[in-house]
Amino acid sequence: MKLLLTIALLFTFQTQADTFDKQFNESMRGGACKKLNLTPEQRASLKEKLIAWKHQMIDLKAVMKHARLDFKVAIMSDDATVDGLAVNMDALADAKTAMMKAKLGFVADVALNVFTLEQRKPGLRCMRKMMRRMRGHRRGGRGYHRRGPRRGMRPHGPNFAA
Repeated sequence: MKLLLTIALLFTFQTQADTFDKQFNESMRGGACKKLNLTPEQRASLKEKLIAWKHQMIDLKAVMKHARLDFKVAIMSDDATVDGLAVNMDALADAKTAMMKAKLGFVADVALNVFTLEQRKPGLRCMRKMMRRMRGHRRGGRGYHRRGPRRGMRPHGPNFAA
């Protein structure tokens, strides 16, 4: 009798866990993107455009890193002037602008050339969520860097008042 009761309880917990996973799996695991019902041609086109965009971003990020390094070297030099730094700041701003144009161009290209009119709004929402995940959206706030009145490392020990 105890064995039968234990099996029944385990089975109910398992079915509850399965329904919970199915319920929340859509929002956490890209289920919204699966609801787009992309055709195989659309999937292939999207994958091709994504890979091309990532290759382009690798080059643009390298340009951005070089511009940052040049700016740091220029600002640390002994004969640094504001006019001399303006050239480095312009190069840095141009690199950032090129990255933003590439990103927006990719999104517009996919929205206009891959998605149909019905897929456009949910597809753009899905792409926005994916890009947030790519840049680590809302990953902070842990440890000493959390939000709230007691963030940071507080003084403690015998030499500090409580």
